Amino acid sequence: MDDLQKVRVATWVVRVDWHNVGLALGLPVDTLEVIKNEQRENCDKCYTQALQVWLRGANPRPSWNALCSALKSPTVGYELLAKELSKEH
Repeated sequence: MDDLQKVRVATWVVRVDWHNVGLALGLPVDTLEVIKNEQRENCDKCYTQALQVWLRGANPRPSWNALCSALKSPTVGYELLAKELSKEH
């Protein structure tokens, strides 16, 4: 999985919760703080940059399953979207 645009389009609705999504994807809090400061808290830009960081070097390797798990986490709460993405990928 390495197609930023495909991931962005499929999950764009969650961008307002970008920080919680980033945490659920395993990004360090320090990294998310840097993103927030660099992007001046613009949620669209923050979400895009968080996805870029995740796609470049997450452990475990980025996958649709990992993304769906993050979306279903209690702090994110997008279970219907996760189910939809699971069916497609």
